[in-house]
Amino acid sequence: MAESAQEMQISMKPLLDTGEGADLTLVCRGKTWKVHSSYLWPRSSWFKAVCKGGFKESETQRIELPEEEPSMVYRMLQHLYMQTYTVDLGLDRFWSRNDSWAKTRLHVHAQMYSLGDKYDLPGLKKEAARRFNEDIRIPGDSKSEILTLLSVVPIVYTTTPDTDRGLRNHVVRQVFQRYGIASKHFVEELDTALEVRQFARDIIVLHSKRSAKGKYAALAREMYRIWHRYVRPLLAATIASFPSAATLQARLLMLVTLICSLTVVIVLGFILLGYALTLLEQRYGPHSVWARHLARVNSN
Repeated sequence: MAESAQEMQISMKPLLDTGEGADLTLVCRGKTWKVHSSYLWPRSSWFKAVCKGGFKESETQRIELPEEEPSMVYRMLQHLYMQTYTVDLGLDRFWSRNDSWAKTRLHVHAQMYSLGDKYDLPGLKKEAARRFNEDIRIPGDSKSEILTLLSVVPIVYTTTPDTDRGLRNHVVRQVFQRYGIASKHFVEELDTALEVRQFARDIIVLHSKRSAKGKYAALAREMYRIWHRYVRPLLAATIASFPSAATLQARLLMLVTLICSLTVVIVLGFILLGYALTLLEQRYGPHSVWARHLARVNSN
């Protein structure tokens, strides 16, 4: 299967590069490609509407994309023809007329995902998300990798709708895990990323969920420890110490009284424990760290 896909990529590349038999012209900031509409509109409802919807492009057989970067449009065409795209950062530097060219692989994947969303190319979105997820799982925590991660946040959050979690979940989790180094070495870059309000909200939500899970797990472990170490032996000893001559009603009354007393003590103990954990969480927990960081960003 992999060999057949590779063979298809090799066979389709000359068709894209030469434009032989093309019936459509695609223009982006001075770059022109001769393309085949039969490869575009079956994979994209946007291109289908343009090519067959009675617009002027269907008459002139010319589509202009002035808002896009030429290198990204070329990669989009690569995917339409070959079901993949290359990541050659030199291409971005050569074709870009401003400082918006992609500086890392993550930037390329994020912008390709954005194009897939904009031009309704689900296959491109899936491919870009897969490769973004692979490249974002970087081994170690080097400063350059974290700086790249922070710089890609605005692209991910400003080029796709809020309901699209394809890349956002990956970014939030990775920044969450690397907060210590980011807050120590890249305070300004971290503040810039947190100025993207939706990203800041996602960070707080993630911290709240993980903090709550940890707190509830600790409470469950403490409840089991108290039961196993104190309550269970006490109940067993109380039942064993009942006088053999005592009536059944007396035993039941003593047992109910003991259980009620222990229940009150345990409930009060866990209320105090929960209150103490809440205070510790508010003072030292990761949620409070991010909350204080956000408060500082908002005050500037």
